[in-house]
Amino acid sequence: MLDYNNILQFMRLKGPLVPKDLVKTLEKDTIIIGAALAELASKGKICITSVKMGGSPFYYLPEQTPKLQDLNKYLNEKDQRAYETLKKEKVLKDVELAPLLRVSLRSIKDYAKAIEVNDNNQTHLFWVWYLMPKIEFVSLIKEKYFGMVTAVQSEKVKSNEIKPEEIKSEIPVVKPVEEVPQKASVVLPMPKTKVNDKIEEQRAAQVNQPQNIQPIKPIIKPIDGQVKKQQVSEIKPQAEIQIRSQGKQQEKQVKTQIEKKEIKVKEKPIIVPKEMADSETQTKINGAETEISDELFSKIKSYFNQNNIKYENINIIRKNKEFECVVEIPSIVGPMMYYCRVKTKKKANDGDLATTFVKGQQKQLPALFITTGEVTKKAKEMLNTEFKNMKIVFLD
Repeated sequence: MLDYNNILQFMRLKGPLVPKDLVKTLEKDTIIIGAALAELASKGKICITSVKMGGSPFYYLPEQTPKLQDLNKYLNEKDQRAYETLKKEKVLKDVELAPLLRVSLRSIKDYAKAIEVNDNNQTHLFWVWYLMPKIEFVSLIKEKYFGMVTAVQSEKVKSNEIKPEEIKSEIPVVKPVEEVPQKASVVLPMPKTKVNDKIEEQRAAQVNQPQNIQPIKPIIKPIDGQVKKQQVSEIKPQAEIQIRSQGKQQEKQVKTQIEKKEIKVKEKPIIVPKEMADSETQTKINGAETEISDELFSKIKSYFNQNNIKYENINIIRKNKEFECVVEIPSIVGPMMYYCRVKTKKKANDGDLATTFVKGQQKQLPALFITTGEVTKKAKEMLNTEFKNMKIVFLD
């Protein structure tokens, strides 16, 4: 089972993410991770974007709303122009915009907030930049637009008769831009004559008489030559039964696949390939002596031996690049157990530290990150704030 606290902790460090960002850290399938994120969203703990990377939306914490600006690169060209226009202008009046821009503003729901303004029994629709506080956009709408509606309205603006309460922040029901209202047809009254009076009487009689409306008969096209009408009633229930049975079979198949994947993850032992075996380096993995041939492990093994550090449960993530293990480090108060991740990289970033930190929490152990390179400035700053209990060792 997934620990939702670990997911939320990783999201605080990473920011908006898609399910595949958690696969490496949680070691679960994207289907299981996606289901967990959907459950957190249904409980209101996280939010879902309308912006998508491929076919997957982003998930983020409510306090990470400003970080959604980093996702504008996933918008298409037209929506990106609408994004830039709204960010610059802050407030846009819907009726004054080009049709293409109006459509794009309805698409970028993460950045465009729809606002209704009532003025003399007329409703005006505005689009507001999503990070703009209510006090600011209310005053901006008054200053930029309300003085241009009517002369009476401009007097109200000058005398401050428009109250902020008149502006509602609820999203209105807006007709699609493609729908064009039909022009009202004007019917001229017919001159009163005897002939016209008779025509009117005939029309009134036709309206008052009940019309015999015949039901529309379905048009049945022959399948394989001939299909009788009586056979239709027999085919339809059978088709429904087949669809239901197929749906149930698909649900069972998905459930069994997920259960198998969960069982595989739980029972998956740490396996070292035979081609990696080398007589020079040996370690204990799950209580058995196993040979490991890996340049990075050989280098770190000598460091462990020099400092009397015991190690176990070696898992090679990328050969000669990255591996993880559990280490026992001697100290004044006694041996200390750590989750250790070793990575050869010129500059490790905050994402590398976040993965190590979360993995250590999953194992209920403090984290130790060993690198052969350097650490970015942002990662160093986060060591004092987000990763306080985490240790880093730099090796040449």
